[in-house]
Amino acid sequence: MYSLGRHRAASRLGRCVFPVGLVVSNAESESQAIDRYARAIALNPEDARAYNNRGNVRTHEGDLAGAIADYERAIELFSDGPNRAMAYSNRGGARSLQGDLVGAIADCERAIELDPHSGAAYTNRALARSVQGDLAAAIADYERAIEFFPDGPDGAMAYNNRAARVTP
Repeated sequence: MYSLGRHRAASRLGRCVFPVGLVVSNAESESQAIDRYARAIALNPEDARAYNNRGNVRTHEGDLAGAIADYERAIELFSDGPNRAMAYSNRGGARSLQGDLVGAIADCERAIELDPHSGAAYTNRALARSVQGDLAAAIADYERAIEFFPDGPDGAMAYNNRAARVTP
């Protein structure tokens, strides 16, 4: 039987388990992180962040089908533009790794529509475009990504990838 009080308690507990999955994914094995995210999802099946982050771990593990399924669920659950954009961009990255470049670009374009300042979406679209051989469009996307994060690791990745596309 459904109980609002029980749902609220599970939701609070899910929020506690979710950060544990994030810490585990940074410090221990991916399978342990996936187990933690699965627990968070079991406690709060509406936790879009847990799906999105489990998708990230699955992508890192190479479980692209599982990652894409998690990102799809996160897209359904996120209500705001920037978070939905992040999930679309992540799914685009996984689709690109899977070889679905058309789907990857479409996801990244949807992410950019939802959040025009999503440097990750420009970077993921650039990667797919470069694999397609559209180097001019890829370089333009890297340039745009650099505008959003000129410093730090994300900026360094965009600069590096941009340079790799113009250097024979």
